[in-house]
Parts: sequence; structure tokens; C-alpha cells
Amino acid sequence: MKVIEQTGISQSLIDCRKNNLKKYILDKFNGNNTAFAKAVNKNVNQINLFLTDNEKFFRAMGERVARSMEHALGLQEGFFDKPTDISSPKDLYSLSVRYQNDKG
Repeated sequence: MKVIEQTGISQSLIDCRKNNLKKYILDKFNGNNTAFAKAVNKNVNQINLFLTDNEKFFRAMGERVARSMEHALGLQEGFFDKPTDISSPKDLYSLSVRYQNDKG
């Protein structure tokens, strides 16, 4: 299992949090990162860094941020850490397109 040295978080947990965040924003905020950021009291740029596929700019969502966003949304602790069924290429493509469109 690959561990990101900067954060000490495993790659699988990083991917899980990123995918869950994308799916949640798509499902609950119609893909609108800005509306989501306001709901969790975060800067939209920070949210975009958690979601980007550009390795140069990507930032892993840490434990404190994940828990604070779950709390702000009234979600169960660990929600962003649980694997989801977002495995079909169609689902991933849809999320990617919605995210790219939101970036402007």
C-alpha cells in the first residue's frame, strides 16, 4: 500500500475520500463546488485542490478536514472514508466532466 509521505495517509484512503467528495458534491450540490464550500465553511479553492487530477496541485484531504466537513453536513463520522460503488467508467466520467465544468 502506497503511503503519501507528506500526510502519512494511504493512497487508498486518499482516493476514497476524493471519490466520496466528488460523488457527494455531485449528488447533493448538483456538482457545484462553490455551494458545497459555503455549506462546509471552506474556501472553494481548498475544495478544488482536494478534487483536482493535476498531481502538481492536488492536496489530500486530511483527518481534521474530513471530520469537520462531515460535522458541518450532519454526516456520520467517517462518511468520506467509506468505499463507495463509484467504479463504473460512466460514473467516473460523469464526475470528471461535472468537476471540469464547475472549474469554469
